[in-house]
Amino acid sequence: MSTFEYISVLVSIILGMGIARLVAGIAAVVARWQQVSLYWPHAVLVLLVFVLHIQEWWAFFDLRSYEAWRLPVFLFVVLYPINLYILAHLLFPVRWKKQQSLREFYHVHYRTLYLFLAVLIGLAIVDNVFIGGYRLADQWAQGLLLIPALVMTLTKNVQPWLHGATALLLLAFTVAALAITWNSLVLPQ
Repeated sequence: MSTFEYISVLVSIILGMGIARLVAGIAAVVARWQQVSLYWPHAVLVLLVFVLHIQEWWAFFDLRSYEAWRLPVFLFVVLYPINLYILAHLLFPVRWKKQQSLREFYHVHYRTLYLFLAVLIGLAIVDNVFIGGYRLADQWAQGLLLIPALVMTLTKNVQPWLHGATALLLLAFTVAALAITWNSLVLPQ
């Protein structure tokens, strides 16, 4: 077993737990369809976090040729999947009410959600610079995404349109980044 294979097992388990939490949350909504009122910015964040889980699992394969594995490096690398799992967990109630409003649930938790999204963006920037070898100047797009995540974290009672616009911006940026890097997201045969 290679070092990468050994390390990727734990990362895959954490990512799998996050995906399982998202799927279980969606299944709970479907099972309670008549008792749950949806909120579209919340649904966009669920989709975003799901896409980020899949993207992280896919991108982690790029580290197969990384040779400087040390425990501190691994501890740093595993923070991203752990943060994704926490986000997946925060997106759905632990205990569902008889009549559950996901709008109400979202508005109680949105600052925490955006805090963890901001941390996720920060981790991605640091990872890109120190492990990926990119220059900090090349991280301007991620830096720009940090701004709305921090604004949503630090403000209360934000206008409803801003919740939707911010969720859509983050999802659109993620999908656009995947589309732009489409040809580099091919696993070698």
